[in-house]
Amino acid sequence: EGNRHALYCTKHVDTAKSNAKLPKWFIEDSFFEYNRWKSDKWLRSSTRGSGPYKLSSYGLDVDLDTSPFACAAACAAIGLPTAFLPGDLVDVKRSAGRILELQEKALVLGTYQGRLFYRLISQKSEGGSLMEGGGRAWFWDESEAVEGGLHIIGNGRGLSVELPKLSRFKPVTGGLKIVYQGGAVVRSDLEIFDGSENIGKIPHGIVIPPDNIIERRLNSCGVVRYLVDYEPVGRGWISSRIRGGKEELIVDTLPSSSNGDDPLSQLLYATPEDSATVWYKNYLQAIRNNGC
Repeated sequence: EGNRHALYCTKHVDTAKSNAKLPKWFIEDSFFEYNRWKSDKWLRSSTRGSGPYKLSSYGLDVDLDTSPFACAAACAAIGLPTAFLPGDLVDVKRSAGRILELQEKALVLGTYQGRLFYRLISQKSEGGSLMEGGGRAWFWDESEAVEGGLHIIGNGRGLSVELPKLSRFKPVTGGLKIVYQGGAVVRSDLEIFDGSENIGKIPHGIVIPPDNIIERRLNSCGVVRYLVDYEPVGRGWISSRIRGGKEELIVDTLPSSSNGDDPLSQLLYATPEDSATVWYKNYLQAIRNNGC
């Protein structure tokens, strides 16, 4: 089938060369584009930045990669525990640094430049319909993918195969030392706003051992935050630096004391593709086991 298509296109390319005298680069690019779309893994979509007319906003309409590997890599980049694949429905409980009073429902579309794009299909508002731009494609960031922010509805097309966390979300360190004289404020949420409860403070000089560092993640303002366990206070989020001013350090990352031969001291998943490679292998195995 593929060879027949290629032969057909080659014949017509030869005809175009002889009759229309099209530039060689144009013919080669056209043939490449044909094969690209023939692979059936691309989806063209407008975005929230697009203009009112199709294809009128260059660079703002996107061609989304819908392949499982690309989607798994995009999910790993924002720290999701499982891969969201095109067609999956997701309950959205966080958006742009705020916890939504009424959760929304989104449809996963695909990836573009390593970002996972979605389209809202249910958004509660006073009028009961999608707000402006809500029905157009957009992407999630890691602050929205924090635990409880995005929840897949049902089993999902990724067959619930675990997606390995990148090392930047769970860094290998010797612990976190509180170096700010005023100590580290512990909050209940990743974000720093009125709804994020101040649940205590970790004094200056305290070292949080590696086992008590649960996660490292950027919030919507780009502040590096750590989810930690500190027995006198409990579990909560602390910042790596003061926000604003001179941005003094609050915590210092101590070097790992692990032996270099210890596998736990190695950065196993340095890139999203590293994580996606392991996931994809297990995903194919799950397909075979389920007889899909």
